[in-house]
Formats: sequence, structure tokens, C-alpha cells
Amino acid sequence: MELMLTLVIAATLMGVAVPAFRGVINSNRVLTQSNDIVAALNLARSEAITRNATITVCAADNATSTSCNITATNWPAWVVLNGSTLIRGGEINNYSSTLKVFAGLASNTATYSSDGLARTGGALINAEAITVCTTFSKIDKNIYTISPGGGSRISTVTTKGTC
Repeated sequence: MELMLTLVIAATLMGVAVPAFRGVINSNRVLTQSNDIVAALNLARSEAITRNATITVCAADNATSTSCNITATNWPAWVVLNGSTLIRGGEINNYSSTLKVFAGLASNTATYSSDGLARTGGALINAEAITVCTTFSKIDKNIYTISPGGGSRISTVTTKGTC
């Protein structure tokens, strides 16, 4: 009898804990990918100033690519480039198509010049952003919008919505 009661209590706890834990996992996936992209943008700005050169952050086919994928609608990877020299790259795990990364940047590219300002399509980045989101909607905030805006100060806003 005691064993049956213990099993019922354990099953009830698992029934409550597992769905909540899935939400935590998906939330952390979006946060981790957002932090990786923010770090890449900060690295690009820092390298542009340090090297007195133009440094680019963009979508790429893989993390070791030395060119940008300007037509990607869902980024498979990102790279930080000095011309065609790879500085750093990162793969984006889409977790069976539940995590997406896309940008409102011209040609999926943010370019930092030696003045530390970010440009896209030759113009200063103003309202353009990189979005990281998950289709798993049972979390409080499933969309992270990364904006390297005026003065190249990066801001991240979280919202809930459709990915």
C-alpha cells in the first residue's frame, strides 16, 4: 500500500515537473543563442576599433565559413570576419526547427568600422535587429530581439509572440 502511494505521488510530481522543465530548457536555448550573438557583435566592435579595420558579423553556411550567406532566412551559423579572414564563428542549433535566428539587416550583415559604429547596407544601424526565437510558446518570453542601435549600443528586448 505504501509503495502504491509513493508511486502515485511520484507520478503526479513528474506530471507537473516535466512540462515545466521543458519550458526552462527552451527558454535557456533562446537565451544562450542570444548571448552568443551579442558577444559576437561586441567582439566585432572591439576588433574594429583595435585593428582600425572594418569587421563584419553576418549569417554564414557554417561556423568556419569565410564569407557571408546574404540570402539566409534562418541563419545556420554566424561569423565575425575581417575581410575574408575568420575571427570567430558559431553554429546555430535549431533544435529540430524549434529555434530560429533571422535578421532585418541588409544582406544579413552588420559591419563595424574603426569608429566603432555599426552599419548595414552602408547606413548606420538604427531600428534593424537580429531576432532569436523559439516556436515553443509555453514559455513566458520566447522572442529575443537584439538591436545594435545608435552609437552601437546593443540592447536586447524579450517578448512573447509567434516565431
